[in-house]
Amino acid sequence: MKQGCDVQNAATQAITLTVAQAATYVGVSTKTIYRAVEDGRLKAAALGRSGGIRIRPEWIDEWIDGDIYLPKEQPARPSRRPYAQAAARQQPRRGFLHP
Repeated sequence: MKQGCDVQNAATQAITLTVAQAATYVGVSTKTIYRAVEDGRLKAAALGRSGGIRIRPEWIDEWIDGDIYLPKEQPARPSRRPYAQAAARQQPRRGFLHP
């Protein structure tokens, strides 16, 4: 827990973060950070030919604020037993127990 606090403090003081630091700052995997950068959802600065990237904490905050999950309203599913609806509409049977 103390390590997470240290990363939070370092993130607020740092100009840029590595991918590992950014992942710890947000609480996700490094793969998620790389995927967000590749998709263009998260800004990043490329460093030289090595392919290393750095991310500013305010860019992460913008990414988090912009990626709000709102689930889509799901349409009503049809009954898995369509005959049950038809049976409910039918009149009760007349027979031995029901004259």
